[in-house]
Amino acid sequence: MIKVTIVTKKNYHFVVPVPYFVLNCCGSLLSSHAFWKQVKKWTKQDSKVSVWLPDSLDKMTFKVLVSSLKAHKGLLLVDVKLNDNMKVKVKL
Repeated sequence: MIKVTIVTKKNYHFVVPVPYFVLNCCGSLLSSHAFWKQVKKWTKQDSKVSVWLPDSLDKMTFKVLVSSLKAHKGLLLVDVKLNDNMKVKVKL
């Protein structure tokens, strides 16, 4: 599980957990043909042109990414502290 911790100026702590199955679902969504067709519709592009699906976005790529994230549990990805005592941490 990825944990995003945010500390605001007034020392409010927010922890947002992101389970790995949510990452798998997002990967499936981003690699689907229907999603890119809808994106194309939202951006008002010409519908006669075929839908472009990036070659590097497929389900296997996302599965490998999530499995490699699972293998490195406890790794601190981001640790940022601003001048006004705001903090952001992203930890696997």
